[in-house]
Amino acid sequence: MKALRRARADAGLTISELARRAGVSRDTISNAERGLHSLQASTLHKVAHALGRTPSELLAEEEELAPKVESRSSLQASFNDALEDLRRTTDRFEGYHAIQKAVDEYRELWEKRLAEGDFDKAALEEAGRALKAFWPAVTAAADAEMAEGAQWGVQPEEAVAESVVLPAIQRFQTLCERVNSTYREKYAPAATVHAFPQRKAS
Repeated sequence: MKALRRARADAGLTISELARRAGVSRDTISNAERGLHSLQASTLHKVAHALGRTPSELLAEEEELAPKVESRSSLQASFNDALEDLRRTTDRFEGYHAIQKAVDEYRELWEKRLAEGDFDKAALEEAGRALKAFWPAVTAAADAEMAEGAQWGVQPEEAVAESVVLPAIQRFQTLCERVNSTYREKYAPAATVHAFPQRKAS
């Protein structure tokens, strides 16, 4: 009890002196002040009387000191919030890896098709339409990844170096250049619309 320690100090008593006045052991007072155990009602009455207080006065003073205990609760709440933020960040990080994996798998599929000549104009155009639909999500993920790094105080150059999504985008863009070149050579020499979407380097 912090209130007990303060009341004893206000009374100018040592732990031994208070214990003697209250008719209890020195350890009882010492352990109560250190918060190792609570005083039973009968013991609290004796100690309070020895201090010239009532038990209710000591308890009221203890409540006044409760903000220090509350601050521990606030710290715990902050810690819990930090853990939740970390969990959400981990989930997003796993999401970035899932996007990177999907982009790389699609890229590998098309690299194989190009190498084997397993495509025609319709296949390239269909791939372009499919990519046009999901590509904004890929680029948005890259932007979110960079923004999250900035939120944690990571410098832009370091964020790019540690990125999961940007390297996959760069690898895919290399493929896109090959696909677009092949598309123009075989089917539409004057085409100005890319069969595969493009993204300017961040």
